[in-house]
Amino acid sequence: MAPLMFSLRFMFFLSPVLFLISTQSLAQPPDFGGIWCFNDKGNYTTNSTYQTNLNILLSILSSPSNNGNGYGFYNSSYGENPDQVYAIGLCRGDVTVDICRGCLSNATQLLTQVCPNQKEAFGVFDQCMLRYANRSIYGAMETFPPLMWYNVQNVSSDVDGFFQELRTLLEDLRDQAAGNGSLRKFAAGTATAPNFKTIYGLAQCTPDLTEQICSDCLVSSLGDIPKCCPGKQGARISKPSCDVRYETYRFFDPTTIRPLPSSPPALSSPPPPSTSTGGSKCNISRTVIIIVVPIVVSVVLIVIFFCICLRVRTQKKLETRKLIQGGDETYEIGFAESLQFDLATIRVSTNDFSEANKLGQGGFGSV
Repeated sequence: MAPLMFSLRFMFFLSPVLFLISTQSLAQPPDFGGIWCFNDKGNYTTNSTYQTNLNILLSILSSPSNNGNGYGFYNSSYGENPDQVYAIGLCRGDVTVDICRGCLSNATQLLTQVCPNQKEAFGVFDQCMLRYANRSIYGAMETFPPLMWYNVQNVSSDVDGFFQELRTLLEDLRDQAAGNGSLRKFAAGTATAPNFKTIYGLAQCTPDLTEQICSDCLVSSLGDIPKCCPGKQGARISKPSCDVRYETYRFFDPTTIRPLPSSPPALSSPPPPSTSTGGSKCNISRTVIIIVVPIVVSVVLIVIFFCICLRVRTQKKLETRKLIQGGDETYEIGFAESLQFDLATIRVSTNDFSEANKLGQGGFGSV
């Protein structure tokens, strides 16, 4: 990547402990890189417990058997306080596992060589970045130090149009990367500049950050581009928590970007278990109603029928009517209650059983 060089202005602005890396002797050298040694975060001595823990941790991090989270992110710690060491490794979202592991292996060698006794260090390379510290660095946004590179070539025409398209592209990539979930926060894409030149862009955060914190980190890096690299065809702003880069040539491989797992289905489709359980209860209730209601109605009707029958029978006991049909006429004979009178009343009524009041003669005498 010959057209890239480090911004000298920012090299002197940051600190004299920032080193440019020449890695021709490494088996898989990064194309370019920068390392920051934190002199104000404490030092360790040779053969100390901290150095032992650091070496063990870095060997674990770059071990061939260590695949991190499966998407180029490595986070681990080793030891006990006050000598506990924390490390985070992040590979560019399009690199393969083997390339990622090789980049991290080289980075572990370079950081310990360039920063031989600093407890905290940060290194950036083309395909990965690595940092370690004697404090927990997981889930916290770190924007210092900002390591910056720019392409020595300037945009030749329609500078405003070029950077307007660039801004739109990088803002879209910022949103995509921040919203990509906890496995990988990475996005890469292209835009066409007014002079038909293709712009390639990339945005990435360490996936331990929340969506909002990742977005904030990338926003700060986008704001650094006009300051460090005005009018340049390419630039890279690398911070411990996020990375932004653009070029007018392709520097990433979209065919090797491993797709993330499919998102889990929404709770509304298919219905959650609670909804299904409720539906079953409703179906059971409906079935019970269908069975019970006809039975209850039948019982009520039977009770009403028997009540009517009992009432009719009671009325018949009180008054029985018998129809006698003869010829063309129908006669109704009723049976009333017997009439009882005392003897004195009968004597008065018959004038002391006078023969004048005789009604007839029966088998038992006169009536």
